[in-house]
Amino acid sequence: MSSRSRSVVIGGMVVMAGLIVAVVHGAPDKPAASSGGATRVAVVDIVTVFNQFEQTKVLKEKFAARDKVLEQEADKRSKETKSEHDALEAMAPDSAEFFKQNQKVKRMVFENEVWRQVEQDNMAENHRRWVLRTYQAVTAEVEKVAKARGIDIVLTREKFNEDIGDSQALMTQILSIKVLYASKDASVDLSEEVLNNLNANFAKSGGAATIKFGE
Repeated sequence: MSSRSRSVVIGGMVVMAGLIVAVVHGAPDKPAASSGGATRVAVVDIVTVFNQFEQTKVLKEKFAARDKVLEQEADKRSKETKSEHDALEAMAPDSAEFFKQNQKVKRMVFENEVWRQVEQDNMAENHRRWVLRTYQAVTAEVEKVAKARGIDIVLTREKFNEDIGDSQALMTQILSIKVLYASKDASVDLSEEVLNNLNANFAKSGGAATIKFGE
């Protein structure tokens, strides 16, 4: 990787860090600080919060169930098309009956392909929408907890995995780290409180019944 490429990558990561981990949306009127004048910093393990958020677990289950339904429908359509194709093979070539059946099979193949693409697009859009909603819920709760605790800045904390065999994957992980060091006195981990609040809010709002696709 060239020096110029590294600077672009690192610069991009710094910009993304500012976009992702800042919990105060928009520029504040003045720098926030504790009563003693020192900036109070906290961290959140956003990966753990995302993965252990009950809403995320329910979403995974619902997406898996939806995938199964789509697979069953695709299999049904495939068998129906094969049946019609087998009927076509039994007809006399160039006959009026053959021509009509041939058009029917072609139409079924085309409609099946369009159906599959539409369903895939719908699922991708639903997944994107719910990931965004989850992120917004997490950042809103982080902001709420941070303000209640008098925290000025919240950074993401990642678990470093030294066992990654691929050097490029290892470098990507290193460049994504936001906190290299933080003493216990200088930072507070808000992960557990944020996660507990998110799960409580999710249950209170109706839990799994609130998750619907296409809405």
